[in-house]
Amino acid sequence: MTVSDWARHFINDLSKSPYKAMLRAIYDGYVGGLRRVPAPTGTNPLNDDWQVLTILDACRPDLLSEVTGEYSWLPDGDHVQKRRSPAGRSDDWMNTVFEEDTKDVIYITGNPFAANHVNDADFKDIIHAYKNHWDSDRDVMPPRPITDYAVAAARENDMNNTRLIIHYMQPHFPSIPAIERGDPTFGRGGLYKRWRRVRENEINENEVVSAYKDNLRYVLNEVGLLRENIPVSNMVITSDHGTALGEWGVYGHSGLPISAVRNVPWISVPTEDIGSHTPEVTLADNEETAVKDQLSALGYR
Repeated sequence: MTVSDWARHFINDLSKSPYKAMLRAIYDGYVGGLRRVPAPTGTNPLNDDWQVLTILDACRPDLLSEVTGEYSWLPDGDHVQKRRSPAGRSDDWMNTVFEEDTKDVIYITGNPFAANHVNDADFKDIIHAYKNHWDSDRDVMPPRPITDYAVAAARENDMNNTRLIIHYMQPHFPSIPAIERGDPTFGRGGLYKRWRRVRENEINENEVVSAYKDNLRYVLNEVGLLRENIPVSNMVITSDHGTALGEWGVYGHSGLPISAVRNVPWISVPTEDIGSHTPEVTLADNEETAVKDQLSALGYR
């Protein structure tokens, strides 16, 4: 959030409730100071051995552990490994991780930060799926186009000389299941104010966790489809960063150095290409959405 945005929100809050305005100003100052605390160096996933690296944006290892039992191809929750990410938000993650050699990497991403934080020439190929497959009705990047591009890329390239990074936007809010059931809690848009309402106990934290886990299941179903239609033997699930749910008194992520934001899962999963899915990778009918609008829908201001 820019200083002008902060000032505008503060003035608006002050006119409604001076007490809440002061508490929010104190909180914003606290978070601003917390962001300046140096974070321990994380691990760059490009230095590991894998053929396919699947990114579940903003995925917490602990909440992933709570749903793995619902999927036969995932390990027991007690065996979900975690490691420290080199960044606490997606743009910083891209800036840091892609400093390594990516000439053999095809990056398939639904994250709009890629528009300004990756250099296409550094990759074997890059597919900015959000440019033509953004769901403007729900203000989300759905996972299916990501799956389709990944399956097509794996089948059309020599995977002995190619690595894939597949960047899904879920379980990052907005929660697609919440949108589909008409639940306004963490559905479409307005994430900044919603995190504030959680802090101020206007939204129950259990509702947030439920919407998050539903969104996580939603994308894991896509990963399940992916792993059955991709001709590789070494696939890893991880994340670019986590999400704070009250740790150190904060919610969300925004580059914070705390463990809830920096710890990410690291899971090797079995794969097999049974040919059960035929990808559709033609351009969507909807027009491209401005990147700034996409980032706003994801809660970045």
